[in-house]
Amino acid sequence: MQERVCGGTTTPQELSLQHAENRVFNHTRGFDDELVEKTGMDVDFTRIWKAVGWTSCADVSELGSQDLTIQFLCTLVETKEGVTFQFFHQKYSFTWKDFRTHLGFHQRCLVDVNRSLSGFHKESFIESITGTESSGEARCNDIQNSTLRLMHKWVAIRCFPMEDVRIVRVDELCVLYAMVNRIKFSPVKLMVRQWLENFCLVGPLECTSLITRIAQSFGVLNWAKFPT
Repeated sequence: MQERVCGGTTTPQELSLQHAENRVFNHTRGFDDELVEKTGMDVDFTRIWKAVGWTSCADVSELGSQDLTIQFLCTLVETKEGVTFQFFHQKYSFTWKDFRTHLGFHQRCLVDVNRSLSGFHKESFIESITGTESSGEARCNDIQNSTLRLMHKWVAIRCFPMEDVRIVRVDELCVLYAMVNRIKFSPVKLMVRQWLENFCLVGPLECTSLITRIAQSFGVLNWAKFPT
């Protein structure tokens, strides 16, 4: 499907590129390791990562690249079985399970939301973590458990970066539910769907380090030539 813009015909990829040129690109954010250690949360975080199969993907040390991110996001397509995208005009296609491992999630992590989180119910889970009757929405400060509250901030800035991370969104609730119930779950489908909406959102693009990780995982950076 094509969209007509300013009297001409513009493909979705070209339209995405136009939006990308006016955006700010940041490295994927995270918590200060020293601060986490001083607060004692490093022990809790490590325990949670192991329980849900995120030990390898939790530590994001890769630097983001504006060029790589633009190439990836402008060519990203979600299919029934997984995703396709391009780096340096070469097309890649991965199943959800393969793409999950390229992001660092354990191979035992389930990727289907309905199957892995069949017991999740938004309102009842909000009530269980806030201790109050659900109005259908929650904010981070409403979460009673301090570890879970901090974990929400981590999930919000790392997996689903938005301009306002105070709001607890449904995708983040799904991840918190998996953590509370020690379910090995990868939110890779939810992350991809947000990436596809990135150019419709406001604020900086902050999935850049994860895009670098994807490119590194199958050797793109070993041969690619970046513009100088």
